[in-house]
Amino acid sequence: MREPTDLELEGLEQELRLPLSRYITRSPKTEETKALIGRLQAEFNLIGSETQSFQLTFNEKIRRPSLLKQVLSQAQTYQKAFWVVSIIVFAMLTLMSGAASPFLFDDIDLFSVSVPIFLLSSFAYSYRSWNREMRMVESITPFPPAVLLLSRLMILIALNIVLGFIGSLYLKLTSQSFHLLPFLMHWLALLLFIGGLLAYLMFRLGLFAGMIVSVLAWGGWISMKEWFFTGNLSKNWVFGMEAILMLMGSLLLILAFRRLALKQVEVEGKLG
Repeated sequence: MREPTDLELEGLEQELRLPLSRYITRSPKTEETKALIGRLQAEFNLIGSETQSFQLTFNEKIRRPSLLKQVLSQAQTYQKAFWVVSIIVFAMLTLMSGAASPFLFDDIDLFSVSVPIFLLSSFAYSYRSWNREMRMVESITPFPPAVLLLSRLMILIALNIVLGFIGSLYLKLTSQSFHLLPFLMHWLALLLFIGGLLAYLMFRLGLFAGMIVSVLAWGGWISMKEWFFTGNLSKNWVFGMEAILMLMGSLLLILAFRRLALKQVEVEGKLG
């Protein structure tokens, strides 16, 4: 290793003059600086040799991040009170639907009005409870925050589908005149469309824009079904429109999952 020049030593002394002024009574001389560096030279050489021999190895026992495990871990972040409230809400919807009629007016049933709104409200609660400190912690994990929010949205869609199916089956078992398939199509098509629209727009336009567009889409479908479909169109035509709505929602979910998979590939590339 070469000896430092006088110009380099003078620069070093100038840098150290201010911080060392509190601890020394006079500025160090050039000879004293050279002597200090000479005594530390052996340690510098030892550190240099250790750095060259050091190699970073990847522990093959560490498993790569899994989206399924991430979804399961995100499900554990919800408190028990949330799951209990969700069950109570769907139990009330089911009992209110079966008390008189599952339809509020014409072909607009209580599930079609309430289930998508409950999905959006639950997702808004997920984001609101996702406080700043938690976002700071999760932002340094292998999964970006948008992927974590999408995982929570998938959990909420699955929760609404499961509880909605249970409520629909209960209505079928308690009423012989209840038509299960049309009732399922009414609320399930709108739920998948709203969930898929929110999942897709969340990556493209952001969370708040996705929420606003999803609410407008929900209100637009309810209004259009009330004003145009009822009485003017046959039941088969309405069923076909709802099937298209369900396919559109499923396609939007697939596109969101594709974007999520690309994010995972990007993360794995950084880790690898």
